Amino acid sequence: MQLYEADKRKYGALLPKTGVYFLPDEKVIGFLKLMNQLRIQAEKKGDYRRAKLMKVKFDEFSKAEQQR
Repeated sequence: MQLYEADKRKYGALLPKTGVYFLPDEKVIGFLKLMNQLRIQAEKKGDYRRAKLMKVKFDEFSKAEQQR
């Protein structure tokens, strides 16, 4: 049970709610982190159009990974 709690803190919503227990793909997690960092940088520069695009894509990829 401790292992599950550690994974839950690390991956949060990306862990499956039901069914077989498996961890999200590390490459996808890295990509999502990169997209979020780019969104933050765009917001700091005042490029809100690009920031919104990154947010939309982040949400899209995150939702797809959650459903996988």
